[in-house]
Amino acid sequence: PEIVWGLSDQWNLGLHFPLSYDRKANSTTLDGTKLRLHYLNVDAHGADSATFYGVNYEISAYSKRITESRYNAEIRGILGLRRGDWKFSANPILTRALSDNPDGKHVEFEVFGQALRSFGEDFAVGIEHYSSLGRLRDLTFGSQSGQTTYLVMEFKTARHFDIHLGIGHGWTSPTDRRVFKALIGLPF
Repeated sequence: PEIVWGLSDQWNLGLHFPLSYDRKANSTTLDGTKLRLHYLNVDAHGADSATFYGVNYEISAYSKRITESRYNAEIRGILGLRRGDWKFSANPILTRALSDNPDGKHVEFEVFGQALRSFGEDFAVGIEHYSSLGRLRDLTFGSQSGQTTYLVMEFKTARHFDIHLGIGHGWTSPTDRRVFKALIGLPF
């Protein structure tokens, strides 16, 4: 779950509670907390075209069960273009461990990309790709990097809930072979 407070038209503050579910044990676990400050600026170029850019700043505290570094910081760049029914975006991501761990306090680099096609105001489908390239000083490509591609759809319900669903395929050994994701936005 994530709770987000709008601070202005361009800034919001979010609090995340990452959860995981273990099928074998039939249990759900709270894996930590994350505080996020988000900035997004949209520059309209007409009725059907806009560029956008921004940044996320995140501080997280995770369970040792899911990561070697309990405390982490992340900066996520946001770059995008909306043109007609299409949206294209990219997110370069830098993550740094803030607590001691066996690998040291190095900076990790990831890249996220999305191409999404809208069909009306309340429905869209597209492709997302996540690349985990490892340490910034020693980037890893090919089979040793984390590569996952998702087929996604987004829609609004009659009660204005925002739903984002995806099924992903991990292409390399560091990633899970199949991943399902669901994001549900509840207006309040």
